[in-house]
Amino acid sequence: MCLGVLFFVTVVKWIATPINHRISDNKALLSPILIFAALAISLIYTEDIVLGLDMVFRKNAYILIPVTVFVNQDLFKEKIRDYFEVYLYGLTAAGIVTMILFCIPQETLSVFLEGKDWLRDFTPDPNRLAFGIYSPFMDRLQFGYLLGIGGLIHLWFLMKEKMSLKGIVSFSIVFLTLVLIGARGAQLAFSISAFSIFLLWFFGQAQKSKRWRTLIATGILISFVLVPLILYQYVPAVTKRYNHMLYEMDLYLNHDITQYDYGNFTSVRRIFSWVNTWELIQNNWLFGVGIGDVVSDLEQVYLSKNLTCPANSHNQFLLYWVSAGLLGLIAFLVTISSYFRTLLKKDSGPTQKVAFSFMLFYLVIFLLDVPIWYAIGINGFFPFFCLFIISGKDEVREH
Repeated sequence: MCLGVLFFVTVVKWIATPINHRISDNKALLSPILIFAALAISLIYTEDIVLGLDMVFRKNAYILIPVTVFVNQDLFKEKIRDYFEVYLYGLTAAGIVTMILFCIPQETLSVFLEGKDWLRDFTPDPNRLAFGIYSPFMDRLQFGYLLGIGGLIHLWFLMKEKMSLKGIVSFSIVFLTLVLIGARGAQLAFSISAFSIFLLWFFGQAQKSKRWRTLIATGILISFVLVPLILYQYVPAVTKRYNHMLYEMDLYLNHDITQYDYGNFTSVRRIFSWVNTWELIQNNWLFGVGIGDVVSDLEQVYLSKNLTCPANSHNQFLLYWVSAGLLGLIAFLVTISSYFRTLLKKDSGPTQKVAFSFMLFYLVIFLLDVPIWYAIGINGFFPFFCLFIISGKDEVREH
């Protein structure tokens, strides 16, 4: 409903007010429309048309957010810093609430949450650190992705302006929540993308001060090796979460995994998903199965192999391919490549570095999950996708 009103206002403004931006100059910004079009075309041959319509026009409609940004990009361009700041305020508040609920004994928390339907269901679990702490507002993995983006935005502020005490506190809360939430994909993606920021920054600084090149490079390398090791060694939430992953891998490689209760073995379930989705693609590589039939067709593959875990998708590339065929996969690849081509044309300031790391963050996630398949994930990805594309020349504040 809200999205419909938003698009209606956007179209009215587009018709009533001259737009100074040409579509030909905004191909990267509007490229996500190709993804939406590919999914819509797959409705022609999907069997479950009701589910297909719901997936396209309700759960994936937010892919069209770039249209709104295109029409109003002058306003958005002026407010990028404000958008980032408000985003961090909200994320920090969510992190504080999550930490407070984590500190409450599980039995007490269970009683406290009774009847509060606006929060996610909570089930006490004596081994909760092995599966990630309770996320009250949204799916734990999606929250992890938003926290990862928040960490990158904090680095943007750090490079553009002197970080205040408020910023340091906010970053600490965001980082701590990301560590405890147990979203390993988000943790891995944040580590890689943050490392890329410092690496890009290092190459820039090395040109100015070659004397410090070795020292800076050594410091960056040590930091990104020592911090994960320290967290693994001394933070129980990290230790238990990754030990459980190693346990799953050992069972999968050296034992008959079907003899165990693997319903909560998220690493093993990802492997099952990749293997069986690829099998589905091999039989429908050109057109896919249609967006409405992905789940039911994948469930049939699982049943044929006596797999009892949920038939979920865990790779964004494979999901677009199996849903809308080569057209869906190509549309997705065009969107990503257009983004990078746009970044290469921008100045090499803080915004370009963080914009690059943002897509790198999501490329890691795309291999492990499907973060932009539902509205909540799409709303986490595409606004930043658009803001980084339309961002202008960096203005670094002097202090």
